[in-house]
Amino acid sequence: AGNDFMRMIDYFDQFIESVLNKYPALKKRKDKKKTTTVLEKESSELVAMYGNDAIFTVQRSQVYVMKIIHDSTIRDDIFSVEWEESFTCNEVALSIVQTMEDYLYDFHNFLSDEYLYQKIVAALVRAVVCFYIRSLLQKAENVRRRRRRNNRTLETRFNSPTRAILRLMYDIQVFHSYFTNLVKQIPPLRDVVREELGALSIIYECINLAINDKDPTTGMLQDHILVLHKRTGASTNVTKYILQDLWLLVSSKSDRKKLNETFLQVHVELERMSTNIKENDMLNSVPKSRDLLPGLLLKEVLAEFYELRIAQEK
Repeated sequence: AGNDFMRMIDYFDQFIESVLNKYPALKKRKDKKKTTTVLEKESSELVAMYGNDAIFTVQRSQVYVMKIIHDSTIRDDIFSVEWEESFTCNEVALSIVQTMEDYLYDFHNFLSDEYLYQKIVAALVRAVVCFYIRSLLQKAENVRRRRRRNNRTLETRFNSPTRAILRLMYDIQVFHSYFTNLVKQIPPLRDVVREELGALSIIYECINLAINDKDPTTGMLQDHILVLHKRTGASTNVTKYILQDLWLLVSSKSDRKKLNETFLQVHVELERMSTNIKENDMLNSVPKSRDLLPGLLLKEVLAEFYELRIAQEK
């Protein structure tokens, strides 16, 4: 369908050219400005609509690729005991990348326009990062649910936080290597890849602090909370829940208490940041593009993930 929309744009351009050749009075002249402006305006809007539809259609394809990943063993293996203890060569991350690569090969051969290919690659990069981070937070949510049911035998905290952080680091290196190679092939992806790898990095850094930063007075945790807050769409509750979930997976009860105390110390600053970001968004607001589909923006994925928890704790 994306190819069809792009062909329609070509055909329409040819049609407009034939109309102008047949009716020379419509061509741009000083005494025909108004007529030409209307024609140009209407034709450009129609072309833009076809272009947006082409992008929307192509980027919808990432939904089907991610469904393949969800329906495979990847969903069960990621952050499992096997991921932590047995998959010593980052098999899960490599499987995600391999699945992505297989479908991108097909997309590249099928799509007639390089710009559309760039769009599906960008969509898959975003979707994969969102899937990875959401899967990690889902693991923490599973722990939380089982604790509420007092079912300690099914608790799924990491058995060895030190080993888990190494697995996480090497997974991110797999994504970094693959995404960086994509940028070499498609330079316009640079900003998207930088942003998504930055999101993975801040999650890694926060877990690393949960494991290794035993002195909250250093200020490192406060700094990372502020950086994470920008990634969450400036939602104080979402920022708090992410930190609590990451700490739940790798740290002791006393360390989790210190986290909550530190969070309270920066709460006022977080609220100030939230206000500033919302004001800037209002001043610079633009209509949301159709190609920003659900599941592509991390802040929206996080807001959806914690929506019920926020409502329950109000």
